[in-house]
Amino acid sequence: MVCEVGMRLPYEQTAEVLQELLGIAIAGRQVERIVDRQGQRAIALRDAAVAEAWTALEPIGRQPAGPPVLYIEGDGAWVNSREQAHMEGKVGLVHQGPEQVGRQRMRLREAVYVTTFQGFERLGEELYVEADRQGLERAGLVIFLSDGAKGLREIQQTHFHDARFVLDWFHLRREVYRALQMAVPELDPDYIHAKYVLFKDLLWVGEVDLVLERLDRLRGMLAGPQARDALTSLKGYLQNNRAGIGYADLFEQGIHIGSGPIEKAADLIINRRCELRGMTWHRQTADGICHLRTLRFNGLLSWEAFWNS
Repeated sequence: MVCEVGMRLPYEQTAEVLQELLGIAIAGRQVERIVDRQGQRAIALRDAAVAEAWTALEPIGRQPAGPPVLYIEGDGAWVNSREQAHMEGKVGLVHQGPEQVGRQRMRLREAVYVTTFQGFERLGEELYVEADRQGLERAGLVIFLSDGAKGLREIQQTHFHDARFVLDWFHLRREVYRALQMAVPELDPDYIHAKYVLFKDLLWVGEVDLVLERLDRLRGMLAGPQARDALTSLKGYLQNNRAGIGYADLFEQGIHIGSGPIEKAADLIINRRCELRGMTWHRQTADGICHLRTLRFNGLLSWEAFWNS
């Protein structure tokens, strides 16, 4: 019970809730020690499980039958660190696409979340193990969906090089919009809006080279260094993520092209506990509490298995 509440609320608040609702007298510092101890146990169990799974991967051709589409996603969230200014926690997600479970409600099939503060290399291992369990090598189509961060691209190239990389459509539109807005002080807003609509339509069908050419022309019309630098940065973003741009055929196949689920997971697992006002974290402590939250987020069976262990 202490762990269940303490991984959701600040430790002092947890002590107050336990006292008021259950009559359990416990200090906030004691709550912290209990939650941290269980968090470190969760890390140790996960380390062992990943190591065992990594050495027991089925040879190619003997994996379980895969789904028609397998999605692999990743994202990060920054928290205040006691060892440096900020540190990034990583969240990964493997699933088999959305399914409708009500008139206006969707859920992801076979969704499994992973979390780590140990870097992108560890996140890649975690994602590969979970993807292999869901039939990675025999899936009809594997989609690696991300916001284009360098570390996530390296995971895709290292562990999922045969997957189709998809740059999140929302992030792409946002990057284009933000860069073009820097030109508004020098050029007519209606003209910039028309450019945004044009670039968006071209990128939807994968015409990256044409957009890069138009950006060069637009950059030549600007005098301000900030606006010119913004367009230069946008060009680099498009060039670095060229392989993931082009959505018309995916949309026609019903392929999911938005990273909303993984961003929501990063918010629920990391931000809503570790980014409360005034909080700073040691890396190992944040890793432990987010491991606990991931277990709970993965469902009651995962949570009960941890305690039964």
